[in-house]
Amino acid sequence: MKYVGPIILSLLITIGTISAQQRLSKNSGGKAEIQDRILERQLTYAAAVEKRGDIHSAYLAYSQLIKKHDRDRRVVSGYVDLSIKDNKIKDCEVTLKNIVKKYPVQADVSGEDKSQDIFPIEILGYVAELYLRTERGAAGQEVLSVIDSSGFPKKTRSEIRAEVYMRSGLFRDAEKIFRMLRKEVKNENSYAYELFMINYQLGNAEKFADELIRAAVSDAGKDKRSMIESSFNPRAELFRLFESDQFKDSILHAAEVIYDSGSNEAGSILSELYFSAGDYDKAYEVLKSTGKKGSSNSLIKEFAVKLYREKQYERSSHFFRLYYGSLGKNTTEDVFLLYISSLIQSSKYAEAEKIIMESRPENSELMLADLYHNRLNRSDDALKLYEKYLRSKKAQSQYWRDYLTLLIAKGDHQAAKRSVIKVFEENIADVFDPTEFTEFKFLEAVIYLNLRDRQKFAELSDFLIKDNFPSDRDNDLLRIRKDISVIGDDDGFMGEYLKILIKSMDNSAETGKLKFDYEKEENRQKKLLLIECRFRYLELNGENEELLELAEIMAGPELIDNNFARLITGYAKRSGHTAEIKNVLLSILKSGAGEEIKAEIRELIREREPS
Repeated sequence: MKYVGPIILSLLITIGTISAQQRLSKNSGGKAEIQDRILERQLTYAAAVEKRGDIHSAYLAYSQLIKKHDRDRRVVSGYVDLSIKDNKIKDCEVTLKNIVKKYPVQADVSGEDKSQDIFPIEILGYVAELYLRTERGAAGQEVLSVIDSSGFPKKTRSEIRAEVYMRSGLFRDAEKIFRMLRKEVKNENSYAYELFMINYQLGNAEKFADELIRAAVSDAGKDKRSMIESSFNPRAELFRLFESDQFKDSILHAAEVIYDSGSNEAGSILSELYFSAGDYDKAYEVLKSTGKKGSSNSLIKEFAVKLYREKQYERSSHFFRLYYGSLGKNTTEDVFLLYISSLIQSSKYAEAEKIIMESRPENSELMLADLYHNRLNRSDDALKLYEKYLRSKKAQSQYWRDYLTLLIAKGDHQAAKRSVIKVFEENIADVFDPTEFTEFKFLEAVIYLNLRDRQKFAELSDFLIKDNFPSDRDNDLLRIRKDISVIGDDDGFMGEYLKILIKSMDNSAETGKLKFDYEKEENRQKKLLLIECRFRYLELNGENEELLELAEIMAGPELIDNNFARLITGYAKRSGHTAEIKNVLLSILKSGAGEEIKAEIRELIREREPS
């Protein structure tokens, strides 16, 4: 059999065991709840041992269960299947015939009596299945004839025959009966579960895709035909199969055809399929045409959240905008926050400001301060909001970090010192969050360095470097300590170095004109640091033309080292100026720089080369 999925095999065994509405109860003997739980555990055990390949143990489990639960369709179905697999055919035949005698078909059955117990002809169906699956087709057909001659309704008899054929692998015969039944009940979605599974086994992708979508469309209906329909999730199976390139086109085409026939429910599915395929515009067009406002809003929100999680921020902001436009102030705060974040991530800062001011979520003034500081180049406005609305709360710790960074960028190091002391004294920094606590301690160290208190900086940096929490800040502090050791007591250089350090932490900081004169410097370490600072200064201020000239000097044989090679490669990656700096990168490949850096450069050049 082709295309056997993980769900399909187990379902094929049980699909026919609970055919009509009377089969909804797990067993008809009214057993106590405790006994039902025991049965469930035993069935779970039998399924588990079969799954791991221990067929004989699974057979033994079912052979014990059938003694106590001979009316439970799951038990009977599993017993027949495992008996055949374990070659216990004669024992199975004797057991089934004894059950047939125990529950005989009544001679006075009336087709009009819908409450009539149909188990007596169901058990005959299992006998027929045993014969058909063990190459005794004539005997199986004789048993089916007995079912046909009973007084039960024609629909019930036909369902049992179709399910027997299905369990026996006679898929085309089963399909023919199910399609006939579909016409008789005049419902194009009826028997979709069975027809999906049949065509899945036959490898007919177009047909099984069509039936699976019909099953998904009708899944919300109240009148489930069988227990198996209650447990099987066609929508989940649909999207699982859609992930396979083998079935993607067939499923999409089937959904389009059913949607074009006028099914709004299929439209919902088609919209999600387009979304999963990344065709967001088509997804929304189908969504709009479904005509169900409430469900459309729900799906728009779902799309927006999915896109946000996939970091498709511009597209997610579009869907959030539609959702917000429909619900207005009834939009929940969690959606507002995602909407605002998607706007910020997609550089729609003015719109983000507008939504913050309209929605007024918790800490809205602080959110505006963060936006003004980091996105809208309005640091003075940010400072005013922080000073007015910041409170000594752990919940506001992220804004305290931004406030401290802003104070450092503004050069108000005394205010920054007072604030960082408050952060620790009033437990705003969470000592149980090592990432957050490290960030505050790093800012504290930088503040004292800007106050030229090198001893306090050394103490704080020692504390962070030697603690048990490794972080990138350890490397930052080690680099800063090395740099200030090279700078020594050169106050002029120290002042310029700190401006570059602060600018790298907060782009709103002003550096003024800095030269970093390195030509006449005789100390090689200091000269290299001056050149590095000059390079960083030019990049931070967007002076690319002069930076390219400096990069050529840095890549020369007298100066190039791993540090300069990393600086130049990092700039090429961040700026996208690979073509302009390509000759410099090629010269690094011919230098004594490390092989790891060279491999990175080769990959970078390949990525940026036109195909």
